[in-house]
Amino acid sequence: MPVQLSPALVVGTGPGMRARFHLKACLIGAFLVRNVLANRGLQHISWILGRVFGEDNYVIFRVFDNRHVKVYLGDGYWIAPLLRLGDYEPEVRRVLSRVLRADCALIDCGANIGWWSVYASTRVASSDKILAVEASATTFGRLRENARLNGNAFTCVHAAIWNRSSRRLTVHYHPDRHAGASLKQRRSGRLIRRAYLREAVVSLTLDDLVDQRLGAPEGPVILKLDVEGAEMQALEGGSRLLDTVSLIIYEDHARDTSCSVSRDIMAKGFRVFYCDDSFRLQMVPDGDSVQIIKRQTKRGYNFFACRDGSDMFHELAKWCE
Repeated sequence: MPVQLSPALVVGTGPGMRARFHLKACLIGAFLVRNVLANRGLQHISWILGRVFGEDNYVIFRVFDNRHVKVYLGDGYWIAPLLRLGDYEPEVRRVLSRVLRADCALIDCGANIGWWSVYASTRVASSDKILAVEASATTFGRLRENARLNGNAFTCVHAAIWNRSSRRLTVHYHPDRHAGASLKQRRSGRLIRRAYLREAVVSLTLDDLVDQRLGAPEGPVILKLDVEGAEMQALEGGSRLLDTVSLIIYEDHARDTSCSVSRDIMAKGFRVFYCDDSFRLQMVPDGDSVQIIKRQTKRGYNFFACRDGSDMFHELAKWCE
């Protein structure tokens, strides 16, 4: 079953007493959102409370039975699942729970605070085989905090996954909306552009990342690719990895009406699967079918791809039966 987190799993707050009051205010906000506002608006409430109580207040939650994550209370993106308004990417959890094993390697691109790297550490034996890659320096700091909180159970890499290595790129990010940090400035409007900040980051290809950090892994390699619009460039820099990768978990956002990422992955010989809201896995035959799935225009959808005829393909195909 997907892990449901609740305030009962809080194991610490900080850095002072103010954080406890901040957490209580967030809980009141979550109650109002659940019972009055139809589960809408908690992100905005979190951002407002962060400005009122301070940006440094955090909560440490126990997750996945024996792991921990540190989340800042003004972080609207993570507050909703952690205050039990919903599980975080339950379809990814469902698939990973079936395929992750001790000899696997996980390349977690766009790792954010390290949620899936933390989860992988409960299954994968070596921290060297879990690579959590994050481009934003601000978010990378939080990723590294969570690695340390879990005994450095995974390896953090500060880089932008791109089609060329050693390029100096720019990350566009918003202080509140850090989960949307991107190498591409996709927001329009003068005020919106002004709100977004910039950070410099050095690029790294998937192939160079594997050469430098993994070498020649013996077990299955799982690639999670959530790089906010740079998926095509990331895949261009991973031609050798794509020849051997066992499973790709990637995001195809509804705003991309051409479904370019899915079409490109299918053209490379991968079969694509989708896990619906009832956790039924289904094979997606073509790009047009991907577009039919992406009904909510502001949402990113997770898909799963593996080589036709591979062991991973047969594992997922059995699930579809």
